[in-house]
Amino acid sequence: MNRRAEIATLKSTNPCLTLQQIGNKFGITRERVRQILVKERTSTRRPNYGQYSKICPMCKKSQIRGKTILCRSCYHHMHTVPLSCELCGTIVYRKQSEVIRDFAKANYQHIWCSKQCQGKWFGANFGWGRK
Repeated sequence: MNRRAEIATLKSTNPCLTLQQIGNKFGITRERVRQILVKERTSTRRPNYGQYSKICPMCKKSQIRGKTILCRSCYHHMHTVPLSCELCGTIVYRKQSEVIRDFAKANYQHIWCSKQCQGKWFGANFGWGRK
């Protein structure tokens, strides 16, 4: 494989590399790397991930997210708590901070997966056909 093809495959497999980084690896200038990529019809632009590309430290995937360090799925996994609906048993995910706050105030004793389950529970316990 000649050097032109190596540069093109390196840029296509890792688009986050700058032309300067590729040039340093092959001992050529970034302008020469740009010229080679234009001849090989490979994009010379970096993907737009905000200011720079970020890698999630947990799953090692590239992420497109604002100011947080973790990707969306890892952030969700780290900051939510699985709870079970009192009526139907469905697993519901709630923010960890909200659960701690509400249980500390002792005003959050029941967990429902939807307004429908909440309504059924209130109907069974507080009226609507209750004698």
